[in-house]
Amino acid sequence: MTRRGASQAPARVGRHPVIEAVLRRRGDLVVMLATVVGLAPGFMVPFVASIVLDGTDADVLLLGYAIAQFLMTVVGVAVEANTVAEYGRHPSKVMLRLSSNFGLYLVKVVAAATLVALVAVPALMLVYGAHLTHGALSGVVLPFAVTGVAAAVSASFSGVTAARGGTAICVASYGLRAIPALATMAFVPHAGPALIAWSFLAGEVLRCVVLAVVARRREVPSAPEPDGRWQVHGALWQTLASSGSQISPTVDRYFLTMGGVGNIAAYEIADKAYYAGYQLMTGGLLLKRMAGWGDLSARGRQEAQRIVLADARTLVGMSLVVAPATIGAILVGLALGVVPDSWSKGLTWSVILCAGLPLGILQLLGSRLLVTLRQQWKLMPLTVVGIVANFVLDLVFFWAWGPVGIVISTLGTKLFAASAYGIACAVALRKLPATPETHAVGPAPTP
Repeated sequence: MTRRGASQAPARVGRHPVIEAVLRRRGDLVVMLATVVGLAPGFMVPFVASIVLDGTDADVLLLGYAIAQFLMTVVGVAVEANTVAEYGRHPSKVMLRLSSNFGLYLVKVVAAATLVALVAVPALMLVYGAHLTHGALSGVVLPFAVTGVAAAVSASFSGVTAARGGTAICVASYGLRAIPALATMAFVPHAGPALIAWSFLAGEVLRCVVLAVVARRREVPSAPEPDGRWQVHGALWQTLASSGSQISPTVDRYFLTMGGVGNIAAYEIADKAYYAGYQLMTGGLLLKRMAGWGDLSARGRQEAQRIVLADARTLVGMSLVVAPATIGAILVGLALGVVPDSWSKGLTWSVILCAGLPLGILQLLGSRLLVTLRQQWKLMPLTVVGIVANFVLDLVFFWAWGPVGIVISTLGTKLFAASAYGIACAVALRKLPATPETHAVGPAPTP
């Protein structure tokens, strides 16, 4: 009977290799499905706006939305990544008291986000409004600025949830940001940019509440406060570097405003189409792996290199499937004429951006690795490389080909940035201790 059972197991594995492969990757599949659900509402924003609003109002709304996205990228993403890394070193309960680790950390996060908003928002208004009617952005700036600060709070709860194995919940919650705004555009007659902007704030507050509840429910009731405190200066370094990196898309938009009405909407559509694939690969899957790294620097050089290279191969390999599939779907839609005319320019531009998907993934993986190793200070000089490359390429390609040249320059910038991050991360891993420490933290639970 034992021999028969033993002989059947290999037969089942050999008979169903695809099923076995799916079962081994079921955690990744769940996260990817959750990412699709979370990205879909935000992906639809520029498409819906280009249909329900006239060209001028659509540009105003999307430029205001770009301010919120700046803060979400600069502060929110940095806080989320930093929270995952700090939880890996010092697991903490979610308590909203100043005496608690998380409570003090949250206060620092809000203060940092507010400071960034006070500096960045007026500067972005000047740049984005340079070629618009005077005061055109005034009605949307306040709600979008507050949305960006609220996103930093959401990111704190999201980071804890991801570190506890809830990555799928975190990425699925992204969709809550845009649902109220989409509903406003779809069901409120003659809704203007200001009302839609306040709807985005309502969506971010909803997301924050949901993540706060989930973070509390997923914690271990008996977990004590750790001896070590969470460090926020790593997030500040990352925020500073992310702020610098946003100079490049800001410069891109400045050039595009000189190209005439409709280029901003086309750029946002192209950007969303690209980020659909980009965030599918990185928003959930990379965050899940980062949560599993734990205290990577304590694992020893050889093991750390093995883990990072394995994750890089997986993500880049998947991107080499996702990118051609995305480009193919876009080209088929354009060839069949099934997309509205207001989308065609943006979708054409997105084909160029999607070609750089593997490069974008390598760059983000490198930045997250430096965060885990607490070497965020290296992000700033790497950011400068990207800014200089983007500015030079913008000048050259905009002069040569007009607005589409900005999209081409973005692809070239990704190549420069991915190469620079790859070199920096290889050096950082090579400098890790050769032998692991005995207290190395294991990976987080699989969602």
